[in-house]
Amino acid sequence: VPLLTSGIYNIKLAANADVVLDIAGGSLENNANIGGYTANGTNAQKFFISHIADDDYNVFGAWSTLFMDVDSGYAAAGTNIQQLERNGSDAQKWTITWEDGAFIFKSALGNFALSLDGTEAGANAVLADYDITNPNQRFLLMQAEVSGIASIADLINVLDVFATGNSLKSFKSPNELSSETTYKLWKAIQGFANIGKSVGFTAIDLVTGAGVTYNSDTVYYSACSIKGPYSIALCDYEPSALWRYESDFYWALDVSDNETYKRYFYKYGRQPLDNYMAIGHVENFTWTNWTAYYTAEDLCRMWVVSQEYLLSDTEEAFWLRDVLYQNGANMTRTAVGEYRVWPVFAKSGWIDYARTEGSLVMDRHPYACGIMSNTDYSHSYLLTNLADAIYWAMQDLYY
Repeated sequence: VPLLTSGIYNIKLAANADVVLDIAGGSLENNANIGGYTANGTNAQKFFISHIADDDYNVFGAWSTLFMDVDSGYAAAGTNIQQLERNGSDAQKWTITWEDGAFIFKSALGNFALSLDGTEAGANAVLADYDITNPNQRFLLMQAEVSGIASIADLINVLDVFATGNSLKSFKSPNELSSETTYKLWKAIQGFANIGKSVGFTAIDLVTGAGVTYNSDTVYYSACSIKGPYSIALCDYEPSALWRYESDFYWALDVSDNETYKRYFYKYGRQPLDNYMAIGHVENFTWTNWTAYYTAEDLCRMWVVSQEYLLSDTEEAFWLRDVLYQNGANMTRTAVGEYRVWPVFAKSGWIDYARTEGSLVMDRHPYACGIMSNTDYSHSYLLTNLADAIYWAMQDLYY
């Protein structure tokens, strides 16, 4: 009997291994249809199977993050199978068991199972009366290859679904945080509480979408952490701005000089970063002249959007990387440098009531991270401790 663990799988029809479950058109939308299609290796055919209890599982598109769902929760043979946002109902719960050489997905709605209405590409997925001898409801599972940086849309969608709320939690990984790492995270968080301050953070693996978050809905003052995403966005939309204000960019990003940053900010205005925020679904951002208020999750989202351009092969991106991997006052670089992880592209911010940092950590699986706190520069070591704990969390969640 194969051991079924949480993870990303292709779900193949046992009777025709060339046919796999597929989300129509690779859609990221509610109510998109699920059926059988010729295997092609796309994200539309990768499903995250998440263990709930005993033999019960949720099944959702690995990148749509929408759940395999019985339409309207209607318990009858022939009911269509679609994808739908998580709602916790029995329409989205499946008991997956190994029966005589294949996996059966039995619905929690009753004596029904996931089935295709044929064995060829183009067959539709429906509920059928549970029958372990029916070839249309017998499937094989193959762990899907996960490689290469995911699309911005996919990563932002993961954050939309999983990275909300203020509790400490990991998301979209078949692995759990170890007890040692959980202790490290809570100890780092408690360091802020011990001086009457608070912190929030969100980190996401750019390959798998796995991540960890805490206090992700709490808004903090940005301080100068905004200069990183803003400067990257400006170079993306107006590359000539860098060469026109090259010295100003350097001093703004290297030692966080405010006056040099203001020179190009006031010239080009808010629109470049506003464009990035629209792409990243940033919702808790409030401009205050050339700085802002936002959450750690918002800062993480901005770095997720920024990374595509920052890692590109343009002359401007090369220049930005050169500055952002060796600028000053960087807590994450200090933390992960102990483990010989580099480069770390980052921008910190500090003022009497804010110590903040956004970063892109180029580990074996690179991850974007936002850390926001209401402490000051003298307590930077608290952010370094936290960045260390986040690094170990991302190692736990790696797969």
